[in-house]
Amino acid sequence: MAGRHPPGPDVVRALRLFGIEAEGIFPIPGGDAGAEWRAVAEGRTFLVRRHHPARPDQAIAWEHSLRAYLEERGWPGAPPLVTRDGRDVVAVDGERFSLYPFRPGRPLPARSSGAAPIIGRLLARLHRDARRFPLDEQPEGLGLAWELDTLVQTAGLGTLGELLVAFAREAPALAAAFRRERFRLVRDLARCGYADLPRGVVFLTLCRETIPFEGGVPSSLLRLELAHWDALAFDVAAALVREAWSPARPATFDVAAALGLLEGYEALRPLEPEEWQALPVLVRAAAIWEAVRALARWWSEGDPRAPAVVRRTLERQLPAVESHARRLVELAAGAARRR
Repeated sequence: MAGRHPPGPDVVRALRLFGIEAEGIFPIPGGDAGAEWRAVAEGRTFLVRRHHPARPDQAIAWEHSLRAYLEERGWPGAPPLVTRDGRDVVAVDGERFSLYPFRPGRPLPARSSGAAPIIGRLLARLHRDARRFPLDEQPEGLGLAWELDTLVQTAGLGTLGELLVAFAREAPALAAAFRRERFRLVRDLARCGYADLPRGVVFLTLCRETIPFEGGVPSSLLRLELAHWDALAFDVAAALVREAWSPARPATFDVAAALGLLEGYEALRPLEPEEWQALPVLVRAAAIWEAVRALARWWSEGDPRAPAVVRRTLERQLPAVESHARRLVELAAGAARRR
C-alpha cells in the first residue's frame, strides 16, 4: 500500500468492511465532520471519513439521507456506500467510518469575477431542490440561528452560558464581551422578524472552496455537516461571509463579490423585503456561529486557537461585516430600483 502518510490500521480495517483492499490511502483536509482520506482501489477512488466522535449518530444519518435526496434530484450529493449487510457507518476500535464516492474537481478561480454569481445561483437551486426534503426534524447538535445552546451540547455542556463561565477562567474580558454580543444577537433577531422568515434546508458551508467543478458543472458537495432547517436568508448571509470576508483581512469586505452572489441568488429566488432587512443581523449570526463552534472545540478538544478566534470575531469581524452588510443592502436596493 502506497501513501506519503500511511493511515492507521483502523482505516484499513474500515475499508475492508466495505470489501475494499486499497492500493493507496492519502489524507485530505477534513471539516467538522471528522478526518478524511482518499483511497484508491482497482481504478476507483473513494473518500473515507472517520466521523467526529462528538457527532451524534442521528446527525450522520440525517446528512446521509440529505445526500441521497439531492443525488436523486441531479446533484452530486455523493451518498455513502453500504456494506454487504446494508450499513453505511461501520465501527472499528470505537471509531465510526463511512465511505463515499470520490469525485474529482477544482474550485472556481479565486480571482474570477463570475465565481460569486455562480455560487449564488447554486445556493438558490439547492434551496429550491431541497424544499421537500422529507426529514422535518433537526439533526442533533444543530438548531436555529438563535439556538446557540444547541451548538455546545455535543461538546458535553448544557448551555452556552456554562461554556462561557468556563471560558471566563482563561479569558474573562473576552467571555464577558461574547456574552453581551450573544444577548444582542438574540434581541436583534427577534426585532428583525427572523422567526417569520421563509424556512428550508440550509447548508452554511457553500462557497467556492466546497464546490469543486469538473467539465463546467459541480462534481461534488463536499461539506454538508452543518445542513439543517433554518431561515434561508441565514444561509445567504453565511455565504456572504464566506465569499466576501477574509480572515486574513478582517476589516475588509469584498462588496463586488457580495453583490455578485446576491445577484446570482436572486436570479432564481428573489429575496423578500423582510429578508433583505434581516441580512445585517444574519451576517452577524453567521460570524457568531463560527465563534461558538470554536469555543465548543476548545472545551471538548482543547483547541488552543479558540481565544484568538473569539477575539478576532468580536473586535474585527463583527464590526466589519455588520457595517458592510448595511451598506450592501443599500447598494442592492439601489441596483434593484435601477433594473
